[in-house]
Amino acid sequence: MRTDQIWPVFSNKYMEEIIENTLSFLALHSEQAMSRPGSEKSLEPIYLISLLDINATLFKKWMPKLNSLESALTNVADMLARIATTERGLSLLLYDRNLVSAEGGNISAVHGVVQFTQRLLAKELHVFNELEIPPAVSGAFIFVCRQMYKTCEGLQVLRPYSLHKYITKAWRKVTFMHTSLTMALTSLLLNLLSWFCRVAWEQMLLDNLLNFAATPKGLLLLQQTGAINECVTYMFSRFTKKLQVSRCEKFGYGVMVTQVATTAPGIVAFAKLSLTLTGITVFVQTIVVELWSALEYGREDARVVHPKSTPMDPIDRSCLKSFLSLVNLLSSPHAVWELLGHRAFPNKMEYNLREMATSVLDLMDRLIIINSDTKIHSLFNYEQSHTFGLRLLSMLCCNLDSFLLLESQYNLSELLLQGQRDNVTELPSGEGVRDQYFLGLV
Repeated sequence: MRTDQIWPVFSNKYMEEIIENTLSFLALHSEQAMSRPGSEKSLEPIYLISLLDINATLFKKWMPKLNSLESALTNVADMLARIATTERGLSLLLYDRNLVSAEGGNISAVHGVVQFTQRLLAKELHVFNELEIPPAVSGAFIFVCRQMYKTCEGLQVLRPYSLHKYITKAWRKVTFMHTSLTMALTSLLLNLLSWFCRVAWEQMLLDNLLNFAATPKGLLLLQQTGAINECVTYMFSRFTKKLQVSRCEKFGYGVMVTQVATTAPGIVAFAKLSLTLTGITVFVQTIVVELWSALEYGREDARVVHPKSTPMDPIDRSCLKSFLSLVNLLSSPHAVWELLGHRAFPNKMEYNLREMATSVLDLMDRLIIINSDTKIHSLFNYEQSHTFGLRLLSMLCCNLDSFLLLESQYNLSELLLQGQRDNVTELPSGEGVRDQYFLGLV
């Protein structure tokens, strides 16, 4: 029976099920054999298939002609991506040299995947010349590489291939075509559909470029592409919408945002965003407003049955996420300079009770340098908020460059000493009890 001639008569949906089940069957392996290095290697399904179809007739004659090829390749990429998400699977793809290269040497799977991805992006796969490979297939294999280059060890292996340059080149090409198509857009539905497809492909490429920022070396490669400003703009839009990074990562863009913002090029890119307020980016404003709301107002949907007790934890749990985001952001002296350099404290004569802090400078003015009764009366939870501000300051001063900036610009030590003197409690014996937290800071 010639399966390569009979299979094409079935529907695409039925073929997708066959392909998925076949690939799952081929992916089976013996856990017992792998756990024993000295044991003989067991026969796996892939060896049986090779005996039935020695010349790979099924692939050569059926695969290039089948309409569901957009499905077979995507399923393969999806399986590889899922393998790469686990520690063991990543190690297998990076270091298990069980493939034979064209030169005859043994290579690991990652080299075959990244070379295939490069050729997809450069459209150099001659076997697919008769077919138009959709961007979704290229995006699926970029995503496999992304699961590897977002780790330090994966980036080390992939770095010689300069995949970031291939992605950037493809992104610039589609951006140019997208701009040209927008200028010449007519009322034809075909052009409109093509425009939407190109926009989706452009965003997919930007998203994969952005994920180089998951490691410090990858962030350097991203900076070298010249596309960091566009990536930051894209990242910020995803961050404000509270979208998750991908189907394999169940978290949002907060970690990546702070990773980018702790570098000089990253914080400059944030500063170039068109949406700014009092010289600070909307990204920082979002974190600060979220923190202020949790710290001062609490949850608005929580029923007030009993008065809120004084928290016993060093940082209230409702504020912990925002606190860590600020600490990560302010751990870089470059970010501190961009956010606080040449900026003076407002020191207003009057603060409204509902006036929220919207910048790091506002936080320092309202929660750290509390040098007037007006500031004290403007806080709903003075002790808790002030303690939070001092803890944030202690983390900020861990970096010498940041501390010298604060000292030279705000005379920070003198302000803290004055605050410590104002918090002396006189005892009947004439001795004073001083606030030990201020002493720790100065």
